Amino acid sequence: MPTYLADDELDLAKLRALDKPKAKRAGSPEDDWDIPGEPQPDPKILFVASSSGQGSIERHSIQMAQQLIERGMRLVYACSASSHVERKCQSTGILTENFRLRNSGDLHGIKELTQLIERIDPDVIHVHSRRDFVPCLIATHMMRRKGDKARANKAPRLMLHAHLDKPLGAPAHLARRLVSGIADCVVAVSCAVKQHLIDHHGFASGFVRVLYNGIDLNRFAAPDTKSTQKLRLKVRKELGIPTDDLVIGMVGRLNDKGQAELVSAAAPVLRARRGIWIVLVGPEGRRGDMDRITNIAMTEGISGRLVMTGARDDVPEVLPAFDVLVHLPETESFGLALVEAMASGLPTITAKVGGCGEVVKNGVTGFVVEQGNGIAVQAALKKLLVDEGGAALRHSMGLEGRRIAEENFSVESQIDQLITWYREMAVR
Repeated sequence: MPTYLADDELDLAKLRALDKPKAKRAGSPEDDWDIPGEPQPDPKILFVASSSGQGSIERHSIQMAQQLIERGMRLVYACSASSHVERKCQSTGILTENFRLRNSGDLHGIKELTQLIERIDPDVIHVHSRRDFVPCLIATHMMRRKGDKARANKAPRLMLHAHLDKPLGAPAHLARRLVSGIADCVVAVSCAVKQHLIDHHGFASGFVRVLYNGIDLNRFAAPDTKSTQKLRLKVRKELGIPTDDLVIGMVGRLNDKGQAELVSAAAPVLRARRGIWIVLVGPEGRRGDMDRITNIAMTEGISGRLVMTGARDDVPEVLPAFDVLVHLPETESFGLALVEAMASGLPTITAKVGGCGEVVKNGVTGFVVEQGNGIAVQAALKKLLVDEGGAALRHSMGLEGRRIAEENFSVESQIDQLITWYREMAVR
């Protein structure tokens, strides 16, 4: 398990003893920070995520970095060597720096991170991986204690990004003192996450800011366009699904978004009407997930109309093949799959969990049901796919979903807000 506050004792005196000056490496990203003779109006940004995975946090933070750089921001991404983050950043031209961190109490890793921050000398450190929160807090604290007051005032500002609906550390009161005493703010991806952090840690409301995840709407074909129809026909042909049939879709790891619950809830709808399919897009979260879901479908007598595609990196191209997207996680901080479905003009059905109810407008862009209520899921599917007027309802909900995605969840609005915060934080 990762270490936060209580597991490994952090001996700051020992850490300071380890902290010796490190020579600047030739060809480091700091060489590209400042161009002599040219004004540098915007702050320098350092993203931090030592995680080795390739989940939504990693993918979304890389997208944010790309968008910021396209806006002219100076940014370096500090990450683990040979990680998905490093490979993706390098393939898209984002500067990277490596550091090694075994867990949140790794003193040598914290020393390495502190030296990296001193070498890069950013104005703002934006931390995305939860395991890096404590190391970045300690590194920032040490930098502010070094030297005279003027130097301390020039230490980087610190932003912690709460992508998950989880505590920032344990025990809660100690995490509150550490975070609020060093960080400049915490960013939550939904109001639900913000409220959870306030309730659990006792943070002041103004200390936790809400920033909804944004998507690049240009990657998602708007409804009622030729490109949407072309993609729909292409993917349907690939999956072996007739053009005029109806598809219930779900995107995510097969143990993570309520796939088994969907198959069970949808089975009576599929048995009652031919020409309805279930398509699950995503990798196994645990070994045997595919077999487990297949067995449920066989028991329900619908295995012939269940398709599991495995992991795909072309989800925006797959979504037009669906007629409705279902999202039933047990926990969810935001619900990016819902926004992507709305951008594609799809009605959605989701559980009333975390930020999902903030994304989907019940009865307007889809249906929000109580968690674990398979009867409610079944009823929503029936309204959209079986009942008279279902096609018109799908169309109207899809159009409204696209409008709301454009209005509330564009990556442009997300980046606008981030840049504003960066500039405010960098004024020292």
